[in-house]
Amino acid sequence: MRQPYGQNFLKDTSIAAAIVEALGIEQGDKVVEIGPGKGILTSILASKDIELTLIELDKNLAAKLMERYGSRANIKIVQADFMNTALSPSLDTQKFISNLPYYISTAIIEKILTSHRWDVCVLMVQREVGQRMLAKISSKEYGYFSIFTQYFAEISKVCSVKAGAFSPPPKVESVVLKFINKRQNHPDQKIFELIKGVFTHRRKTILNALSYSLDCKKSEISDILAMLGIDPKLRPESLDFTSFNHLTSHLGKYIISS
Repeated sequence: MRQPYGQNFLKDTSIAAAIVEALGIEQGDKVVEIGPGKGILTSILASKDIELTLIELDKNLAAKLMERYGSRANIKIVQADFMNTALSPSLDTQKFISNLPYYISTAIIEKILTSHRWDVCVLMVQREVGQRMLAKISSKEYGYFSIFTQYFAEISKVCSVKAGAFSPPPKVESVVLKFINKRQNHPDQKIFELIKGVFTHRRKTILNALSYSLDCKKSEISDILAMLGIDPKLRPESLDFTSFNHLTSHLGKYIISS
């Protein structure tokens, strides 16, 4: 039967156990599970001495979770869209865990990483999305999302997950990643606007990519690149966050923040 939100439910209990183990749960932890679905992770988490919050969008699934866990004082069940749920500023030690829905995984990750209200996350995502977050500088997968996520978190691979581990099986493979909060200060939003703009022209040189994405004379960009010691013939994937930060300091006045 087709699921109302296109869910693919994890059925492999060994993968579920590996996901929970990677979270490194300690007694008294505050853990948030996003989209618990039929509860394969929840059943393991519920056996721990933790404060567990389950945020489930699907009303029917939330009702079933309520039937099973509603009487547990340490488990809170919230029927809501995680993207519309405020993260409490008092939960400085909360951990997140989820088999993320593919269609909104990047938005959820951005919300978590920029909230500062977390210590560790273990998240399952589509393999290609995971490859972008793990990508090294100068690789073909390296881009805006690589720089963004790696700025806020130390990211490591837990395991790969085949399509057969789900019911129904998706058309893609997945990967489980662990994120550890770097506790970074929020940079000027213009830095990420500049990075995003440049990578829409990733096949061009950094000089031309900046020229196409900014309303700025190429001669001025060339002078700034020379001053910063950045080869104008480099491609965007050859630059790290620090380089983009320096470029933003000099070109920020040309960036219209969204």
